[in-house]
Amino acid sequence: MNKLTLLFLLLFLNTSIWAQEFNCVISVNADRIEGTNKQRFETLQTSLIEFMNSTVWTEYNYEVEERIDVTLTMIIMQEASADQFTATIQVQSRRPIYGTDYNSPTYNYKDSKFQFKYIEHEPLVFNEQNFTSNLVSTMSFYAYLMLGIDADTFKEKDGTEYFEKARKVVEFAQNQGYSGWEANSSRANRYWIIENLLADTYSDARIASYQYHRLGLDVMSKNSAVGKSQIFESIKKLEGVAKSRPNANIVQNFMDAKVDEIVEIFSAGPSVNIEELRSALNTISPTNQANWNKLK
Repeated sequence: MNKLTLLFLLLFLNTSIWAQEFNCVISVNADRIEGTNKQRFETLQTSLIEFMNSTVWTEYNYEVEERIDVTLTMIIMQEASADQFTATIQVQSRRPIYGTDYNSPTYNYKDSKFQFKYIEHEPLVFNEQNFTSNLVSTMSFYAYLMLGIDADTFKEKDGTEYFEKARKVVEFAQNQGYSGWEANSSRANRYWIIENLLADTYSDARIASYQYHRLGLDVMSKNSAVGKSQIFESIKKLEGVAKSRPNANIVQNFMDAKVDEIVEIFSAGPSVNIEELRSALNTISPTNQANWNKLK
């Protein structure tokens, strides 16, 4: 091996290590699909894991402990043809909390409108300036979404650049005939998720995420009273968004990830006004009233 080839190899390897942003665990479940060729779905799972964890998504250096934990569960619901499928995707992400070994859930969303074409062993390659496939676009959308969600928890509205990239993915995918990208469809689809995150109308919801995590959870190991107070204030901020925009998906997706955690936080330790807290939570997420009633 000549010196020039070795140099390029070292640069490539260094870039791959330097750029890895995710610790993404992916499961592809094809139990609903009849037939003997299950190997293609195992290949798909392996390819998706490599795609999410090896693609260079940002220009920043993520240390191993800083990589974003994401769990993605794909359930194949139907095989329309030999290479056409419909599926659901459950996307969940977590964030480490300062001074603890606890990972806080930051996002939990089920995408029920996912169709894709896949031929076993075909390469999955993301092109930031073009549409290559609905499989690649959907995975890329969630990669940028998770990057933005995570960044917003560390610095106020710091995820904007990633949400803008996710919006570009939406724009390239919109005219390809696949559901989930349309502006005139479900208000909970990929188009509306990113539009809401970037809209000034929902700015307080993003600020609340920063307050909840960076000023709240990250502080609790040193000062539980101050941390809990900040979390309480962040919930009040979310209540304001919920009152002006009932059922906003940006708020509901946040709460879907946080229900158990909120109950745990406010079930012990320094006290807050529980009646005021319960009222705010019932405004934000009335479907979880049974959980909020556990707060005493």
